[in-house]
Amino acid sequence: MTKIISYIIIGLGAILAFVLGAFLISHALGALVILAWFGLPIWVYYDARSRGMDKPLLWAVLVLFSFFIGLLVYLIVRPEKVAGTICPECKRIIKPTFALCPYCGHNLRSSSAVCPSCGREVDAQWKYCPYCRQPITKK
Repeated sequence: MTKIISYIIIGLGAILAFVLGAFLISHALGALVILAWFGLPIWVYYDARSRGMDKPLLWAVLVLFSFFIGLLVYLIVRPEKVAGTICPECKRIIKPTFALCPYCGHNLRSSSAVCPSCGREVDAQWKYCPYCRQPITKK
């Protein structure tokens, strides 16, 4: 009789361990799915913004609602390289020709030399303007 009771207790313990293990695994996988569901659109938003794509928020919403299909479309459509230059102060994408960041006002050029002929900004150490080929006179 005691052997039967011990077998029943061992069997119930095994069933309980299996159910508890399945419960923990399913909840861990569920947590990973939820993390991916909300984490991927955040990554897509910042990646699209860093690549200079139009409407990064729209891409993030697309990935949020269509998950892997939207992510696949985004990965196919996105440009390979990051567009423009990154402002060292606010970390936003700006055009490489900007002298100052339009978002935070950070000065992006160390020199303020200007070609006397064409008026374009040149490096203070240059002797000739690379745009119009004129000599740069130092003041």
